[in-house]
Amino acid sequence: MAERRMVAKKITESKQITLLKTPWAKLMFTWMIPHADDYGRLHGEPEMIKAKIFPREHKSLQKIKEWRDELEKVGLIKIYTVDNQEYIQLINFSKYQTFKTDRPKKKEYPEIPNGNQRIPNGRPKLSKDKLREVKISKDIGDTKTVAVSKKIDFSKKQEKDYNARDLVAYFGKKFEEVIGWEYHANFGKDGKIMKDLVAHYKPEGVLDLIEEFFDMAKENEWVADKLEIGVFKSMVNKLLIRMKKEKK
Repeated sequence: MAERRMVAKKITESKQITLLKTPWAKLMFTWMIPHADDYGRLHGEPEMIKAKIFPREHKSLQKIKEWRDELEKVGLIKIYTVDNQEYIQLINFSKYQTFKTDRPKKKEYPEIPNGNQRIPNGRPKLSKDKLREVKISKDIGDTKTVAVSKKIDFSKKQEKDYNARDLVAYFGKKFEEVIGWEYHANFGKDGKIMKDLVAHYKPEGVLDLIEEFFDMAKENEWVADKLEIGVFKSMVNKLLIRMKKEKK
């Protein structure tokens, strides 16, 4: 990957750039350019964008995802998926870059495959031949990391009857509400954590702690970047203190 890229001065006159709502989205697009390979491609996952584009900025993954999707909406980038990984194609990248004729272009990221598309909410949709349903394992001891896609009607279930699996699913529900993506759970690890917490605080108490954890995430960007069940467990004492203060 080249250490330098060219940015044309007409970028400030771009109608697509002016359509962007925030300066951060404009900055994201500009800073993506030097990180792209010779074909204008780079990692598209918010976590990777944060690590590469904003390593010293305290911005939540939710905000980064919003800015990224805004870039696609105005036609500056194309987000695509290969092997369940998201990538970005900078539109018209080669139009504004000059390459040495004696050096072949280097491809560091996969190209857009045929049939790859995205659905309106910004989450990836694979072509039919690649699309496969991910289901939760029936075994709470399964160590595979899978998307929490189990749909539970929580309104029909009493809090005292929640088991470890239900609590993992509820955590995933709150995660999806905040981030917009499914939570990928390790049911061996995450299930054990919830089981241990239930033994100490009962299901009703764990549900209260989950709610408090996501409330804290809305106020604290550091927490918003670490919405995982393992982090949730490590913060139980802080959450209990917060809940006690709020009751006073």
